[in-house]
Amino acid sequence: MKEHALVLFTLLAQAATGGFVIFQMIHPWIGQMAGQAVAHMLTERFLLLVGVLFGLSLLVSFFHLGNPLNAWRALANLRSSWLSREILFTLIFTSLWTSVVILEWRQDRSPFIQNIFAWLAAISGLALVVSQSEIDG
Repeated sequence: MKEHALVLFTLLAQAATGGFVIFQMIHPWIGQMAGQAVAHMLTERFLLLVGVLFGLSLLVSFFHLGNPLNAWRALANLRSSWLSREILFTLIFTSLWTSVVILEWRQDRSPFIQNIFAWLAAISGLALVVSQSEIDG
């Protein structure tokens, strides 16, 4: 089960981050072609989909761990371990995605600030995918 959980975590996390990056790239075009109301509705739904996929990936990742209570120790080797970097970028992406969701729900949000957080989330998602690809099995 441990190996299957790792594969499932990787696939779900990469699907969520890759989808987020692509959506972030086409979001301005959606707003121009369909209008801001439609873009807002699609954004809310897509952010929910990304959240579900990424949440499932995090849930599945705990089935890969030998002792989940020691998971926090994996961050101790950022200088030398791609696994530590993967965990760091997972935390960063999750935090930035959460910020984007909160800004999307607010009525008084600043689209400029939300866009900055979304691009930072996209970049951290790409860094997550890179760090996953660098981990030796």
